[in-house]
Amino acid sequence: EAVMRKKKNPASAPATNSTPTPAKSTPKPPPQPYLFGVIPTAREFAFGECGRNFLFGASVGGITGCTFGFMDGMRQVQESAHLKSLSNSAKGSYIMRGCGNTGMAFAAFFSGFHVVKYFARTAFDTSDVGQITLGSAAALGGLGYFRENRRLLPYGVMLIAMDTFNLLWREDGDAKGLRPDGTVAGDSKDTKYVTSDDEI
Repeated sequence: EAVMRKKKNPASAPATNSTPTPAKSTPKPPPQPYLFGVIPTAREFAFGECGRNFLFGASVGGITGCTFGFMDGMRQVQESAHLKSLSNSAKGSYIMRGCGNTGMAFAAFFSGFHVVKYFARTAFDTSDVGQITLGSAAALGGLGYFRENRRLLPYGVMLIAMDTFNLLWREDGDAKGLRPDGTVAGDSKDTKYVTSDDEI
């Protein structure tokens, strides 16, 4: 009788929650970035980051250009019979003028290289090789456009090669998880690789 009473009494059945569960909302894709609000880009363009790339290229290129100009001026003074006959003040003026001209040329050259690299990264999301290729073509083409600067092309190639080596070396260290102090990122013990001269 108890079993029959339980079956006949619908109130004894457990109540079920009939409230429908809300559907999960799909995340919206990020908005399309634009340059100047007109040109679509693969990444967001930041004028501050572009300015830092410009200043870095101008400072490094200017210092390197002055150094190359000084060495080139010293070589010309030693090899040219006409320059050897000048006074020491005239020789110094010639060398300093060459340092200034080469420094400004390399400041424009290397700042353009880094700005073009940044544009390639934001506009097309290219790889490092693509950025270096586009930046090198634009910068070396601009440097070689002027006849008096074509003698500086080997120095320009050397500067780009050093910058590329530094970029690839830094990314290789980041991929291995190495910090600048020699410790391994993510290691709970912060293991540091030491040489025989370091104190353990």
